[in-house]
Amino acid sequence: MRKVKKFGIILKTDRKVFYPGDEIEGHVFLELCGSMKMASIQIEMQGDIYAEWKTGAGEERREWNEKEKIFEFDKILFGDKKDNKKEHQSGFMEFPFQFKLPAGIPSSFEYKSTVKSYVRYHLQAKIDRPWKWNHEVTMPLIINQIVDINDDKFAQAVGGENHKEIGCLCMVSGVVDMKASVARTGVCPGENIIVNGTFQNTTDKDLDPPKIKLVQEIDFKADGASWEDKNTICKWEDSRLLPASTVTWTDQPFFIPPLPPTMTTKKNVIQIKYYMEVEVDIPMALDPTIKLPITIGTVPFRGTYGITKSPNNYSIVPKQKFDDDYKKELGPTEFPPSSTFWDSVGMSGEQPPPPEYAFAVGQISVDIKGKGDVTYGNSKYMPAYTLAKPSSATESTTVKLVTPLPPPTPEPPQKMPHPPTSSAEVDIEQPNDVIAVSPTPPAETIAASPIPMETHGLNDNNDANPSPVTAVE
Repeated sequence: MRKVKKFGIILKTDRKVFYPGDEIEGHVFLELCGSMKMASIQIEMQGDIYAEWKTGAGEERREWNEKEKIFEFDKILFGDKKDNKKEHQSGFMEFPFQFKLPAGIPSSFEYKSTVKSYVRYHLQAKIDRPWKWNHEVTMPLIINQIVDINDDKFAQAVGGENHKEIGCLCMVSGVVDMKASVARTGVCPGENIIVNGTFQNTTDKDLDPPKIKLVQEIDFKADGASWEDKNTICKWEDSRLLPASTVTWTDQPFFIPPLPPTMTTKKNVIQIKYYMEVEVDIPMALDPTIKLPITIGTVPFRGTYGITKSPNNYSIVPKQKFDDDYKKELGPTEFPPSSTFWDSVGMSGEQPPPPEYAFAVGQISVDIKGKGDVTYGNSKYMPAYTLAKPSSATESTTVKLVTPLPPPTPEPPQKMPHPPTSSAEVDIEQPNDVIAVSPTPPAETIAASPIPMETHGLNDNNDANPSPVTAVE
């Protein structure tokens, strides 16, 4: 008979996205059908950075990898670390915990292409049973670092120019002159970056339309080696560049879709950079380009945020197209906003509504399940980032929950100061999918709880590796 009836983690908030310096508070719950010997019950909060890729083939095949620990905090909730078996009596128990996220940590990030890489955070509770199966439940955490594009260094325009002669060395048919600039170098997903450009064709050739592309450049370092991936996210183009003609862009908006922010990890294992690349396609010749570096942030530009007549429409502009690998635009999440968002970036006085969150374009969900013998809960997640769109929702401060009293036992176990709490789990990928599966307790045992909670854990299940559940009895 399985002795572990319920095992999970509950947070004292319904938020899904956190920031450096935030408190992560909640409790681990455990219900046993009978007494169980164990060394300890413990919980850890951990952050890791990882990058891995392979080069060569056959005997020249080599794997490069690097792992960097951002932080690791742990707390013993029951027992000790000495592998001394202690008898944990049957019944329902709750063990409170509280951690604080360090300052300056990078944003959550998942990437799988030629390189497998991530910046990953989680809570993990474990029942340590020496010489027997351990039991684990893992809760992913999504972190957004603060990259404030309202800083003065992002307020200046940046531009460039290029010149290309068309034809052979002794048979030059003309030139293509191009100039381009962006109005600001800092932008937040959900905003439009404003582009200006002039393209003059003095040749007798009909050329393709000048285009501008948003390019993501990711640099990885591992074992002293380096690797670079460049990804074209989306592009915009308009009119063809006809012979002896000029094409002009005047205050042309270019939508910035949801993406991870510009960032560099502490040991440069991962660096994410962005630039706008302006290009004219020249047949059978090197194409002239202009690269305009930009910074993608996590704090909206206050000059346009929430303004009714803002040029931001939160979607791609006409004639803007996603690259094939990024056509899967997932859109805004329904994650609750952070009520302290503007406080965390130092904004005083009257504050607008906090922004929404969105999954990055082209993103897929990832399972970060632990390596324990018996694992519980839903450990799949997908990083989400700021979308510069004011949220109409509010962070919940009270949620009505059913709180049944624990069943009587011959020898009641030690209890926490408050009765055990029943709570519905919110799937981190589908935050509104809540399924109640537990029976309603007798009316005399029902009480309202003032604490909003997110739950990861286990309902009654006889499988050796229980599937994710969305409710706790």
